[in-house]
Amino acid sequence: MELYCDAYEEFLNTKKLPKNEQEVQKLAADFKIRTEASRKEKLAKSLANAQKEAKRTEMTDDVVAAAVNILREYRPELLTEPTAEKEGF
Repeated sequence: MELYCDAYEEFLNTKKLPKNEQEVQKLAADFKIRTEASRKEKLAKSLANAQKEAKRTEMTDDVVAAAVNILREYRPELLTEPTAEKEGF
């Protein structure tokens, strides 16, 4: 079902009407690629804005909290505490 939903979303964006199952799969794959690219672009913009703000002002609690919120939304795996095993100790 997700395949068809993704293909439909891509159809709405591109107006390309699939003629067979292979084209449906291609539309769905293109949707996932476009969605991931959009997510990365938003993350890059958010991080750039946070970096500018951090340079412009002191590293206040608000700036740190904003950076943590960005990570929580886009890269929550980075918020876990590193273990000695992960760091090669």
